[in-house]
Amino acid sequence: MANTGCATISGIAVLENPRYENSQTLLFDAHFFFYDEPTSTNLHLALLRYFNVDNLSFDSEEPIRCFVVANVARMETICEPAKLSTGLECSDYVFVGDIVQIIPVEGVDPKQRPFLTVCGVVTSYDRNAKNKKIEVAPSVFSYVLLPKKHKDQQVLASNSSSAQPGSAVFPVGYVVPDTSRWAGDRVPKVSVGTYVCLEGFLHMVHRDTSNGMVTAFDAELDRVTFMGRAYAPTIARKSLPIPSGISPSTPANKRMRFSYTDSTPSPLTGKRKSSNHQNDSNHQNDIFSEPPSSP
Repeated sequence: MANTGCATISGIAVLENPRYENSQTLLFDAHFFFYDEPTSTNLHLALLRYFNVDNLSFDSEEPIRCFVVANVARMETICEPAKLSTGLECSDYVFVGDIVQIIPVEGVDPKQRPFLTVCGVVTSYDRNAKNKKIEVAPSVFSYVLLPKKHKDQQVLASNSSSAQPGSAVFPVGYVVPDTSRWAGDRVPKVSVGTYVCLEGFLHMVHRDTSNGMVTAFDAELDRVTFMGRAYAPTIARKSLPIPSGISPSTPANKRMRFSYTDSTPSPLTGKRKSSNHQNDSNHQNDIFSEPPSSP
């Protein structure tokens, strides 16, 4: 059974060293708050890629605190050195990722563990063990690991440890906390070989002592969704008709005061004002404002 899946991280990240991979794609060094092990002071760095579809400006030399959602994969030695910050190696990064959403949150304490969601096939789990851990290692994809196009593209792919260019794995063990929530009959009843979606706070990594590369991650289980075994329906289901009492134009609860159709602009979507605009105490928009047009 093919062990394909996905891994998504969300949380407060501190971004720095923005650099353009091409005209609309940037690479960032992103700091996340978790450790090698509980007594370690080695905070972790991720290599994140962002497709700047809105042409936002990232010209600030100062680190930027953001809420980030990104699809991630474990860092691999196949990552091209040109994508790394000067003086850094693959072993300096714990994972790579493609940013899905980015929101500035200046003033927020960055010392908060990121939340990790991973879907894949259970590879190891003993529900009767004293220290329970559900392990998955899905095959995932990341544009960061995708090599640039060369004439010898097939040679690059064949030398890769991955099945195809851009693919990697995300091995993680979700530790089941020894609390009343998971005690007795509440213990997760997953089985090896079944698909699950695991969620929880990322808190630790394991490394290969010979080269410093990350081998696996640990997270604290918060939620598990059972997805069963692999199944492909033989007949496509038809769309169900819309119930007679509901239509696409049915309004939501009229007591709600907020509406996305409100003409009031969001403070995070406004464009940068003209140069004669005085600095305002609420200046976080400037970090993500559109750059001025070329003369």
